[in-house]
Amino acid sequence: MFRNCCSPRLVFLYNLLAVLLLIASLVLAFWGLPQIISKQIHKQTELTENTDQWDRFKELPFPMEFNIRFFLVTNPADVLNGSMPILKESEPYKYKSTIKRTDIRFDDIEEDSVTYRRSFSFEFDGSGTTREDDSITVINPLLMASFQLTNDIQRLAMAGCRKYILEPAGLDQVFLTTTVRKLLFDGIYFGFQNATGKGVACEMVRKELGKIVANVRVVEHLNDTDCYRLAIFNYKTDNFLKNSPDGIYTINRGRNNATALGSIMRWNGATTSTTYGTSTSINNLTCHSIKGTDSTIYSPELKAGENLMIFNTDLCRTIQLVQVSSNEVFNGINAFRYSTGYTLFRPETILKENDCYCSHGTKGADGKPSCFLDGLLDFRPCLGAPVLISQPHFLHADVKYIRAVSGLSPDEDKHDIYLLLEPNTGTPLEGRKRVQMNSVLRRQPLLSMITPPNMYEAVVPLLWLDEGFTLPQKYLDDLNAKYFKTVRIATGFKFGFIAVALALLVGCLFVACRKMYFRNAK
Repeated sequence: MFRNCCSPRLVFLYNLLAVLLLIASLVLAFWGLPQIISKQIHKQTELTENTDQWDRFKELPFPMEFNIRFFLVTNPADVLNGSMPILKESEPYKYKSTIKRTDIRFDDIEEDSVTYRRSFSFEFDGSGTTREDDSITVINPLLMASFQLTNDIQRLAMAGCRKYILEPAGLDQVFLTTTVRKLLFDGIYFGFQNATGKGVACEMVRKELGKIVANVRVVEHLNDTDCYRLAIFNYKTDNFLKNSPDGIYTINRGRNNATALGSIMRWNGATTSTTYGTSTSINNLTCHSIKGTDSTIYSPELKAGENLMIFNTDLCRTIQLVQVSSNEVFNGINAFRYSTGYTLFRPETILKENDCYCSHGTKGADGKPSCFLDGLLDFRPCLGAPVLISQPHFLHADVKYIRAVSGLSPDEDKHDIYLLLEPNTGTPLEGRKRVQMNSVLRRQPLLSMITPPNMYEAVVPLLWLDEGFTLPQKYLDDLNAKYFKTVRIATGFKFGFIAVALALLVGCLFVACRKMYFRNAK
């Protein structure tokens, strides 16, 4: 009987079955299990109601960090007499920002889209040494902007009426002293309709000023008191009196195509934006395109070497994130690292196809409309005011700007923009958006009572924003439990199947070789 079970024919069948089992194990291990894991990831990441992903989509489950540092002017009187501004960076004013999606609706099953708005709220973190009622002295963004938005006659008229329009708020001075809370959110009020002794002429100037600042994002008209309010970040809150510039998003839900998850299909009902671009630009398509995500949700199965796109409504433009590393490690998790690189605020000198970001809408310190040098972008088309944006401390900017003021120390670790993503699930692990706002300090020949003839001229930083997050440990644990634990179990099964198949094959081959040996020995 033993001889029959080990007959050559049966030994051959055993070996054949072992080989087939090994092949099946390899197919299961390197194709079947990855497919199962991939489908499980797709199911967990797609935007389907009554899932954890949907709950995270409706409201980000942890607050974002929203930190502001001001560039305090320590020698304002000397600057008016021709000295270089000496800046001191303030300690951070820390806020916790909550993001919710509202007015959610599903548009089309075949299109696989969802439409929504975003709502932001801010809570001051008083755990540090800074307070919202701290007094600060910074370059006056409204006055500098008004010089650029008006002609000579309008400026003279405004100067003559400044007591009734700007003085009560202190906005008639080159350097503004106010509190943090007022400048950022509560607002600095000016241009009251019922100012005592204003007169008809100054009322006309006040109304003209209102028309000029009507399209400035950070200035609002208060109908109940008929005055104006300057607040740099109030546009991000529910207290904003104009339409939210964040707009209405329509994105892909990722149910039919997981790799399209989160990609913007329309913004405010359109597929393009005309905020930037001029009739003389080489390629306006670069500035008009709306691509990528809203920066809070990303597709799974990211590829090494591929870049990402984000549409940022704060900057009114699409931003490319360049993958700078595919082997970053974050708390033991492999991650892809992305950064904006050196070309984000280079509208002309490096990338000609980006020349549509050069609007020539803002005048430089020499009084001429400028495209500005590397590292600065004219923010006027987006903000409605002649403000320049850059990376903090003029990181990656032309050295001319760094040398024009004292107190700056660009540092890539502290001031760069970056994002870490877990590539298999597209989970954001850590990220930082860092942007600096700057004004052009420039003399006005006809307004020597405000800007003295010897006043220093330069691009002067106002503040920089450090907005970001680090994924809390709770969600790292969830990621480990729902994905990496599954992968580890699958990997164990994979190598277990292969080991068993190999053991069977080796055993069968041993039996076959042994039988051949004894047969030849006879």
